[in-house]
Amino acid sequence: VGQRHIPGEGMCYVFKDGSTCPTIIDGEPVNPLWGTTKAGKARKRLAQACLNCREKKIKCEPGEKSCLQCEKAKRECHRFAAEWSSQSSGSIVMAEAPNQKRRRSAQAAQQDVLNLPPTWNREESPQSVKRRRSDVSADSLRDADIERQRKDSKRVDLEDMIHPPPRKLSEKLAPSSWDQDPYLYDPEATMRFVELFFAQSAREVSIMFPRGAFTRWVRQCRDKCQRECMVLYAVLALGSIFAENEFVSFAKICVDRASQAVSMIDGKFSLAIVQARLLVAGYNHLIGRDSTGWDLSGSALRIISAMRLNSEDGCGEDLDEFTRRYFSFSREQLKECRRRTFWTAFLVDRYHGFCGGLLCAIQLEDIDIRLPCNEQIYEEGLASDAPLFDCFQPGMGLQSLDPKSTPPSPAAHTMIIASLWTDVTKLIFRRPRQTADSGSYVKSHESLLGDVQAKLFDWRSSLPHHLQYSRQRLVEATQHGYAGSLIAMHALYYISQLKAARNVHHELLSPHTTVRQIRIAHTNATQLLEMVCDIRSISSHGSGKVQDPVNLLSPFFAYGITAAIDTLSAGGLREDFGRTMVLVSDSIAVLHDLAQFCASAKTQAKQTSKRMA
Repeated sequence: VGQRHIPGEGMCYVFKDGSTCPTIIDGEPVNPLWGTTKAGKARKRLAQACLNCREKKIKCEPGEKSCLQCEKAKRECHRFAAEWSSQSSGSIVMAEAPNQKRRRSAQAAQQDVLNLPPTWNREESPQSVKRRRSDVSADSLRDADIERQRKDSKRVDLEDMIHPPPRKLSEKLAPSSWDQDPYLYDPEATMRFVELFFAQSAREVSIMFPRGAFTRWVRQCRDKCQRECMVLYAVLALGSIFAENEFVSFAKICVDRASQAVSMIDGKFSLAIVQARLLVAGYNHLIGRDSTGWDLSGSALRIISAMRLNSEDGCGEDLDEFTRRYFSFSREQLKECRRRTFWTAFLVDRYHGFCGGLLCAIQLEDIDIRLPCNEQIYEEGLASDAPLFDCFQPGMGLQSLDPKSTPPSPAAHTMIIASLWTDVTKLIFRRPRQTADSGSYVKSHESLLGDVQAKLFDWRSSLPHHLQYSRQRLVEATQHGYAGSLIAMHALYYISQLKAARNVHHELLSPHTTVRQIRIAHTNATQLLEMVCDIRSISSHGSGKVQDPVNLLSPFFAYGITAAIDTLSAGGLREDFGRTMVLVSDSIAVLHDLAQFCASAKTQAKQTSKRMA
């Protein structure tokens, strides 16, 4: 009649009598109509012995009208109703097991509530097909041993169950489980969602996969494993937020399957689990379920720590009990995918941690992997020549870059500026706890502030020419596909300077220092909003959804816009008031655009509009 997560057992099927049965055992899906064997494994087929032979525990050889054993003993042969019995004569008595009526109703309720067909119709590998050829119909019932096992299993209160809402799907049969390939169900919608996922170039999750190689795998691979399908559903769920209304039914399926997968999967830690949880966490943050998002991203960070993905050794090859590498990637592609999965989690930790006032879980001193490599190298599956991240060196590794080597990904520079958040958060969240009436506060604060601002300035000065911000370079970045990274890194820079300058016990500072800090805050707030206006003007001349402003901005950018408007509106009138109001007006319009897809931006748009009113 439904499913429920039971502590200590994981996700389980729940039957009408309150008994339960795990949905996944050792990575194998359990058919709820068949259950498990005495050994606790997923049952692959149903027993064909009659009830008499089962009771006597003797071999049963089916015959045309009766099994040979019952025929020799001259007794009625009692069987469960099965496919072959329709051809039998009336002399065979079809026995109704005591719990058969309950199971029929459970099967009907299960199909209504869970939308699961009686059989697992997943596209299977040749080995799976060969193994299951001898299986009997799924409409048959399990043997009496399973009934005893169910009665001994843990019971739950049906009133406490969470019933999923009824789904209105298209006429085509929906995939019945999250381990089925969505591309085989709806290729057009699948590829559209994948395209929209990669179009969100400013979001931290977009750097995980090589776009071309991943897209080919979605189209061409016909033996996607269970965990690959889990990641794919998570990708589609995130992309579906930006999709057209014509795909709404398929979008609901993808969201349901992705959410189901990350809550059900357990067992050995793997790259796929980390990726799926980060992706579904991003989805939940966008729709306003921050608690669920933090829970999922937090569990992903713990798995990253357990797998040692913060080191080059931990990013080595691991087939994860599968016959090939994930997503059909090459050896070097998979290593880079592991690195980028870590860096994605790093950005999630920094972005959502800072916006929520939370402590960062990843410490810079523990990172010992390469920065994201050049996109072309990643696509071609070549070995990365990107420098190792080193927080103890100037530039954190980028300044030691060999001039003859291939330039790293623009995302590498984003990781460096995101690393400087650590110093900014110390300045904002730790300094206010220290005694403000001490004469040492001003000296220590100015020392730390000067160090933070010097690091930020050095980072900006060390950027390669094509990544130094200007309106023309934004146009070039849009044409070459790295505009999202360009915007993200400079937004981080402006917000860092702004927050570092504003968060201080200003009454203890000298008038000269106060004036300087106000000027720094206003300058960076203005530059951030000017970048917003550039994005709007360039996007208006673009074509297609890929050029929409929301594809170049992230929820963190919305946070930055709000902070910038708050800064400019806190200082009273200025000589350039007219220009400032134009910047604020355009930025609020961008917030309203983001609010269509991001719950936090909707709240921020209301707050800023109310403030400016």
